[in-house]
Amino acid sequence: MQKIAIIMEDFSDYALGFASSFPNRVIRLSLTAPTAKSFDMKFKSWLKMVIIHEYTHIAHFEMTGGLTTALRALFGQIITPNALQPIWSIEGLAVYNETKFTTEGGGRGIDARYDMYPRMAALEAEDQFSTLDQISGYYLTSWPGSTAPYIYGQSLIHFIAQRYGEDKVITLSEIFCKYPYLGCNYAFKRTLGLDLDELYQNWKEYLKEKYQTQIQKISSEKNLTKSQQLTNYHYWVDYPRWISTSAPSVSSATEDKIAIRVSTPHSYPFIQIINPSISMAPLTYSTIKKQSLVKRTYGRNSSFSISPDGSKIIYSKLTNYNQFYQFYDLYLYDLKLDKEVRLSEGLRIRDPDWSPDPGPGLKNPQIVAVINNSGTNNLILINLPSPLPISSTKTQSTYNLITKKDIIHLTNFDDGTQIYQPSWSPNGDMIAFSAWRQGYQ
Repeated sequence: MQKIAIIMEDFSDYALGFASSFPNRVIRLSLTAPTAKSFDMKFKSWLKMVIIHEYTHIAHFEMTGGLTTALRALFGQIITPNALQPIWSIEGLAVYNETKFTTEGGGRGIDARYDMYPRMAALEAEDQFSTLDQISGYYLTSWPGSTAPYIYGQSLIHFIAQRYGEDKVITLSEIFCKYPYLGCNYAFKRTLGLDLDELYQNWKEYLKEKYQTQIQKISSEKNLTKSQQLTNYHYWVDYPRWISTSAPSVSSATEDKIAIRVSTPHSYPFIQIINPSISMAPLTYSTIKKQSLVKRTYGRNSSFSISPDGSKIIYSKLTNYNQFYQFYDLYLYDLKLDKEVRLSEGLRIRDPDWSPDPGPGLKNPQIVAVINNSGTNNLILINLPSPLPISSTKTQSTYNLITKKDIIHLTNFDDGTQIYQPSWSPNGDMIAFSAWRQGYQ
């Protein structure tokens, strides 16, 4: 095989990986490391894991046999027969390899959440598994969305390797790349002795039996914690935050409220306040219109924070910057004014947390957050600027934009350290945060 170019890019605060064998063999990687929300996995070396994943794609697409080998010699790299396989097979193999060859214990194949997703589908009263055609593309608008080929694909490939032998995984691609015009069922019939529908049914029955055994064992335990379902969005609902009942939007109620971040295929991500004592109705557009608090909070990899008095919310948005970049920047939502204000531009700040107290000698609150610089995260402290006189024009900012001079660096890592979710202690004298450093989380 010829050399493969690896291009490291720093144009986005979102983890990205892309492989192509045409016109040249190249792997393109974002310097921003994956987070729990973007890739749903644990890792010791995220760079090694992503390279293995993308390299698997290139090696997979390099395979030819028989007629396709002759066509490759005639037409070049544009002939990639295995690229015609279902997307779940392509991505499933890459996730399988990223897990197998990340010897330090990483990859999505061993992540508990990637086991949880099919488990919940198997344990529902009605069959909640996506269909074969739904997992054969990135276009699915119902749960689990564009991650379906990865979630289902890795589980199916693992099932084939476990039940029929790992060599069968390779044989499938060897046969398919020789006879792509005969379709996937031909390759599966020749390799496993059953077609795709039969394989899929066997896989589902295996998972149902496996997870029923697990649930029976768990149910036999004593003192299980009882829970109450508060939302029914069937998609991402995360970053729950208790909000003071003195907040303007909830002043008429006596119960405590919770602010949550909601991401669904039916709307832009938004922040919403819910009552934990009342179960939510299923998601509808009218529900969003009436109850959404902060609309269009792009990027689901950054949390939000509520001011101590419950009157303001600070959060990050993944927005376009200078046409070519996608960076996180801070925004503030004033509940009294029902108004959003931008606080920074092009500073790559996410995961803000509001201090419980401004601190000695300070009039304005402090914000602790994470700043990204060429793939390394650092912890920063920001003294929130004083609000400007309020204008009657809603489009005018009520705060000066934060500049680099307003930022105090609490850490100065330059070795690829990743920091997530900083949080103040109740009395404001300590900050807790999660970190990935030198292979340890």
